[in-house]
Amino acid sequence: MTRGKYQVLGLSEMQRNLKEIPKAMGNNAQRRALVDAAEPMARKMRANAPKDQGDLEESVDVQTRRPRGVDKMVGVEVFVGPSDFTGSLQEFGTPHHPPQPFARPAFEEEAVPTIRRLHVNLIDNLTRALDRFRARQKAGKK
Repeated sequence: MTRGKYQVLGLSEMQRNLKEIPKAMGNNAQRRALVDAAEPMARKMRANAPKDQGDLEESVDVQTRRPRGVDKMVGVEVFVGPSDFTGSLQEFGTPHHPPQPFARPAFEEEAVPTIRRLHVNLIDNLTRALDRFRARQKAGKK
C-alpha cells in the first residue's frame, strides 16, 4: 500500500483564487486537472487488465462526479477504474476464480506521480481560469 506524508504548498492561495471565480469555472478547472493527472493511472490499469475478451480493459476509465458526503470544500471527485462490475471479480477473485490484480498494482505505481501531476495541473488550470475571469471582468462581461 502506498503510504506517506504529502505537503501541499499554496493551498490557502488556491482557496482564495477559487473564491474569486464563479463556482462552475473553478469546478471545470479542477475537473480538467484531475482527469489529466489520473489518465496515466488509467492507462496502466488498462495495460495490466487481463485480456480474456478485452471488455475489462475497455471499461477502465477516468470519471468525474459531484462529491457525496459532508465535504463541501471539494467541488469535484474523480474515479479511476473499471465501470464494469467484473473488475472487482478479477481484482479480488471469487471462490472459483483466483484474483488477477490489475488496479491495485497500477495505483501503487502511479499514486505519487499522480499527486505530483495533479499539483502542477491544478496550479496551471486554476491560473488560466482566474486569468480568463479577470479578463472578462476587465472587458465588462460576467
